[in-house]
Amino acid sequence: MLAQLGWAMNDAQVRGRVGGGAEILARLSAPTGHTVVAVGLGGGQDYRRSVVARGRVVLGYVGKRTRVVGNLNLERPIAAAPGDTRDEVDVNTTLGVSHEFKNNLRLGVESVAEDLEGFFEEDEAEGGAKLMLGPSVGLGSRASRWNVTVAAGPVVQLTRSTASGSGSGAARVLNQTSGYVLRTSLSYEW
Repeated sequence: MLAQLGWAMNDAQVRGRVGGGAEILARLSAPTGHTVVAVGLGGGQDYRRSVVARGRVVLGYVGKRTRVVGNLNLERPIAAAPGDTRDEVDVNTTLGVSHEFKNNLRLGVESVAEDLEGFFEEDEAEGGAKLMLGPSVGLGSRASRWNVTVAAGPVVQLTRSTASGSGSGAARVLNQTSGYVLRTSLSYEW
């Protein structure tokens, strides 16, 4: 199960300060193998109170000390709030590569790419495609059930849209067009 919760601090465009959702993931590959293949379905509510459906595909490799895992997340509004200007489908990805060192410390690189439909849509609702790429630090080994990862990096605007992005309540890690992002994730595997 994957759950996320967000809180919008000072944004006049939102109707609700809290957004989030949940997904159920099914691992299709053997849990004891090195290959990770999983799919997920779920839903949530964004900051403008639109209800969205989510689908996810996860692919990866988990070796004795090295991890490479990426996912493709598709999000579609199914009950739009009045005045919401969401895209028909939002396309977001993450990719992380890390290597474990002593004392369950992992160092690596992580990227987050959001609103990739901006490469094909001139009027992408969130303002265009964005990318964050930067170093990551993780604690937890392959044998550990708990893992925490912190990644940080600059946000780069890959495409510019004719839409400002202010009419969308989509919950995004990269909700700005420039600056830096600090991203933290906590996971428990069973």
